Amino acid sequence: MADLTLTAYVWLQTKLHTLRAAAENEEGLSSVEWVALIGIVVTLLAAIGRAFDSNGERIGEAAVQTLTNWVSSLGG
Repeated sequence: MADLTLTAYVWLQTKLHTLRAAAENEEGLSSVEWVALIGIVVTLLAAIGRAFDSNGERIGEAAVQTLTNWVSSLGG
């Protein structure tokens, strides 16, 4: 499933690069950038969702342990 997500991400980046090149000297470039940003966020959310679907408990434990270590290191 990770290969599919990576393939979708690469395809999206290629399309967005093409759109940006076409719109480089055009007005409305900010619209293309917003669409690109939304596309990237959706792709990342899909990848994160897949990761939590398959082994969410381990990811949660690792995140809690990392935050605990970080907070402990702040205390001195």
